[in-house]
Amino acid sequence: MLIVAAILLVNIAPGLVIPPHTLVGWRLASWFATIVLFLVALTIIGERMAADWRGVLVDKRNVMSLSRLQLVIWTTIVVTGILTCGVVNVVTGATDPLMLNIPPEIWAVLGISGTSFVATPLILDRDPSTVSTNDEQQWAWADIFCGDKIDNDDKVDLSKVQQFFFTVIIVAIYMMKLGSNLVMGDKVEFPQIDPGFVALLGISNATYLIHKAS
Repeated sequence: MLIVAAILLVNIAPGLVIPPHTLVGWRLASWFATIVLFLVALTIIGERMAADWRGVLVDKRNVMSLSRLQLVIWTTIVVTGILTCGVVNVVTGATDPLMLNIPPEIWAVLGISGTSFVATPLILDRDPSTVSTNDEQQWAWADIFCGDKIDNDDKVDLSKVQQFFFTVIIVAIYMMKLGSNLVMGDKVEFPQIDPGFVALLGISNATYLIHKAS
């Protein structure tokens, strides 16, 4: 509850004490602070559930999961963006402050990430005797880039490497665009995302799942 209160405070307080025309710098600072607090909340959940601050990234095989990381990243960007943009619009008196014009491509990206998150364990459960697992508390960041089968869990999975870097690049570009909207726009809305980026991410996820199923 303290984290939730802190998130609301860093978004609402600047608008109550700073005149709207001087609020521009605080918009970006509020968003970054919200992201940090959201990630702190996730680390607390992970610590409570798995006795490790990375626990939300660990699946039932005691392996740090790329699909979980991808879903966490996009959820963090979208949830914190909606909160900060909505609050900024309310504080500055924008017309229809909750009309953020979130592009359908963002929901498509979340759908792709969610599909990968759901499909990964279903694919691996088809033949559990071949799937690599870790002992409790033995997960590591390297799991994100290594194979999921017993015969390749010590080797780099290039499909995972590709998916990771595509995700990082697209997220970085989108964060810069959303940050620019926060600083420059009178009414803050979500920026459009190139459908080509969505297609790129979809192909990367499909390659990742097909390779996992092979």
